[in-house]
Order: sequence, then structure tokens, then C-alpha cells
Amino acid sequence: MHTIAGPTVAVPWFVAVDQTSEARVERCIHVLRFYAGIAYLQVNSNYGYPIGYGPLHGFGAGIERYADPNKRFDVFAALYFYPAATGPYGSGTVSFEDTTFDGGFRWRPTSSKIALVAGLYQEIRAIPGLRAAQTVRAAPYFGISLSH
Repeated sequence: MHTIAGPTVAVPWFVAVDQTSEARVERCIHVLRFYAGIAYLQVNSNYGYPIGYGPLHGFGAGIERYADPNKRFDVFAALYFYPAATGPYGSGTVSFEDTTFDGGFRWRPTSSKIALVAGLYQEIRAIPGLRAAQTVRAAPYFGISLSH
């Protein structure tokens, strides 16, 4: 394997753990249940891919559409862009552009308040102008939703 850290890397076996946390403040823009917002991102892993950087964090902006809890079937989506997620790298810092997407559907098979949810969370991280350092993570999910 070739990396930007050198021609060959040997890695012992381990379980990789990724964690992405987003905190958002949004305001309804009154168009098809869309909300515009600002957000804070923090990304952690136990392996420092690709070249040993620490936790990344940064501010961004985006748009989100929530599923309507009154409909039996509806879709939801969120797209946020963080232009400068920064973190430690050696004695300096490194900065990435980070884009997150979360989308899927909510289906209420009966008239109850319980619904099934399925979706895809995706994160695309890249050093601006350097496509070779791009990371794409995708995580499908399924769950149960309870309306109030």
C-alpha cells in the first residue's frame, strides 16, 4: 500500500472505531419543512487515519428537512458543509473540508405513533485541492421512531 507518509505501511490487527458528532442550531425557512442552520462538528477515531492526526473539529452550515410525523410515509435529509475542520498533526495542525449527509425515510405502517426508519449517513472528508487524501465513510441504519 502506498501512502503520503511513505511507500509501505504495516498495520497490526485492530478494531477501527469512528465517531462523528454534530450539534446544530436551525431555523425553519417555511418551504417544504426545510430548515437552515449552523453546526459544530467533532470527528474522532482510534487510529488517526490517514497519517496520525487527532480529533477534528469545526463550524459549518447546511440545510435539513425533517420527516412529517403526521404522514404515514415521508422522507428526511440533511446536508452540512464544514469548510475547515481542523485538528492536531504532529506539532502542527491539519485542516479538512468535511461534508455530511443523512437521508432516508420514515414509514408508519399503522395509525400508531411508532414508525420504522431507514437511512444512510455519509461523510466525505478531504484536504482542499488534494483528492488523494479524501476519506468517504458511509453507514446505513435502520431503527424505530416514536412520535409524540
